Order: sequence, then C-alpha cells, then structure tokens
Amino acid sequence: MWPMPSDLVVKAGAELAAALATGVAVKLMDDALDDSTPATTGNIAYALLFLSLGAVFQPAWAATLFLASYAAGMAFSGHPILPSRLPAWLESVLAVGVGLAYAGAAEMIAALAAIVLVQAVDHWVDRDLDRARGRVDNWVLQLGVWPAALLALTAFSAGVLCSPWKLGAVAVAAALVSRWAPDQAQIPGEEEIRWC
Repeated sequence: MWPMPSDLVVKAGAELAAALATGVAVKLMDDALDDSTPATTGNIAYALLFLSLGAVFQPAWAATLFLASYAAGMAFSGHPILPSRLPAWLESVLAVGVGLAYAGAAEMIAALAAIVLVQAVDHWVDRDLDRARGRVDNWVLQLGVWPAALLALTAFSAGVLCSPWKLGAVAVAAALVSRWAPDQAQIPGEEEIRWC
C-alpha cells in the first residue's frame, strides 16, 4: 500500500527538522571547541539540547549526521592524538563504524557525503579567513584547491546516489544554520557574537 501524501510530508518535515537541529548542535559544539571562552563554552548545553531535539524528530538522521560531522571534523583536525589517546583518524573511523552499525550503510554514507560536501564548501568559502586566522584544519588549505574540489564532487556524487533528499535537506539546513549562526571564532578586533 502506498503511503498517504500527508505521511510523506510529516516524514520529510521530521527529517528536515532533524537535519536542522543537528546542524545547530554541530555548529554550537564546533564554536565551543574552536573558541573556548565562557560565551561559547556555555553553548555546549544548548548543543546537547539541539542534538536531543534532532533525535526526537528523526533518530537515525540525527545520529548519522552528528557522527558524520564528528568524523569529518576529526579526519583533518590537525591534532594527531586526541584526549581519548587515540589518533584523530581512528576516532573518525570509529564514528563512521558506529553509524554504519546503527543505521546501515546507505544512511551513514548519505550522511557522510552530505557533511563532507557542506564542510568542503564551507572550507572553500572560509579559506582566506582561515589562512588569516592561522587555522590548520581547512581542507582547501591542507589538501589544495583541486583535491578539495575533487573531494566535494565525490561527496556530491555519493550523496546523489545514496539519498538525494538527505543531501538536499542537509544543504538547506546548513544554509539556514550558517545564516542564523555566523562563525564565532574571531580575529582580534572583530565584533563579538554571543549566543548566551
């Protein structure tokens, strides 16, 4: 039996809400890690709240998108050994493994593809600012323009093959989060942005 159109709208709305809430959680957590001032460290509680909301809307989407974000963030973090005493690349592999075990290959690969694409575009946009800030985790600066573009193209292709809807929903959520929550890491003299 075919699902009712209203069921499809509710399902799509829940998935988009999960992508948006998880995106806010990732943004707040990333800002807290990049700039551990009281203004941003206080946002960790909000990050957990938004991740929980994402899990309420659509658990598999929230989990895979968060794990994919973690894996992508750690893969080129510039920190060879993390507080867990594991290398960053191994934590990335473990995060992907947990997502694969929990949600299956198609769901996790779609999430990873969407996050890698969003991250690659973000790093392309921020490359000059990150260079000025001395950040070492920008993929375009680490890999070079063409390898980073190839990575983005590969992620886009994998996302289209696995789940065009998830790729599009994550792109929309990322655009909304970046509009709503500008980058909090600052160059001296920049105006400070506070969440709390």
